[in-house]
Amino acid sequence: MALLYPTLIAAMGDIAHPSWRGSALGVYRFWRDLGYAIGALAMGLVADAAGMLAAGFWFTGLAMALSGLWLVLRMEETHPRSRSTTGPAGETGRQQAQAPLAAEMLPLAELAADPGRLFLIDVREAQDFATIHVAGAVHIPLADLAARAGEIPADKTPVTICGKGGGRSAEGAALLRRLGHPDARWLEGGTNGWLERDR
Repeated sequence: MALLYPTLIAAMGDIAHPSWRGSALGVYRFWRDLGYAIGALAMGLVADAAGMLAAGFWFTGLAMALSGLWLVLRMEETHPRSRSTTGPAGETGRQQAQAPLAAEMLPLAELAADPGRLFLIDVREAQDFATIHVAGAVHIPLADLAARAGEIPADKTPVTICGKGGGRSAEGAALLRRLGHPDARWLEGGTNGWLERDR
């Protein structure tokens, strides 16, 4: 269990944005610790009803197996692992499921070719944006994107930008698509890629 705890906390911290990471870990710890109490009571009741302690352990093992199966079936990975829209025959279901995310990427060359039709949104934190950003980009932190989505012009394609591309920007583009901007995309390489291209 000592090895399991930091692994679970690291997994939670990895997928949580810095603006709500603290509250996410707090909620996670609350439900995890509450599960211990409920599990202990349930184990005791089962063992008492069955008249033997082994029944309580079997119940606990079954509950853990079912909860693990539920996570496998219901939880989705939040980090993009593939930027290729096509793959070799026989690719896994997970890779196929990630293909739509790759389709949302805007190549740097496309931004350079026709920037006028795009609405650039830098979703990083204020200090990162103030340090350096793509020319013409509007600063809307990822945490505020849903509330400020109405600021996006209807006649332009929203393009989200982060530091390296594919992390917060991909999350922001996916959010905008859910909010009624089906053409939302994220910038290939992010701010770093754009700056390297200009050198």
